[in-house]
Amino acid sequence: MKLILLFLQFVLLFANISCDFVFNQEWKEWKNKSKKAYTNLKFETIKYNTWLEHKKGIDEHNARYRMGQETYIQTLNEFHDMTYGELLKTYTGAKLQRATISVSITTKTTTTTQKKTTQ
Repeated sequence: MKLILLFLQFVLLFANISCDFVFNQEWKEWKNKSKKAYTNLKFETIKYNTWLEHKKGIDEHNARYRMGQETYIQTLNEFHDMTYGELLKTYTGAKLQRATISVSITTKTTTTTQKKTTQ
């Protein structure tokens, strides 16, 4: 078994794919509980990284809760491998719209307008 894992790690290293999720027991348990399966390692790596970001935020929030700075705890659910855009598209059919923000700065001699596009 160790030889297989070592070989898998070697293959992933050369495929330029992070293999952290292969060894993360909490990720495996969450996938089982949430009934998640991914089509390939690259896609799973993307989903794992999204899940990890959400988990980090939840862990930080719950640490503040334990210090009395928050009034509730958070837990992982079946949506935590999805980005906000994926949630919108999958469950509402909505799409994230790009917003253009214009800012005008006026001085005595010049007017500068800057535009920033956000998603």
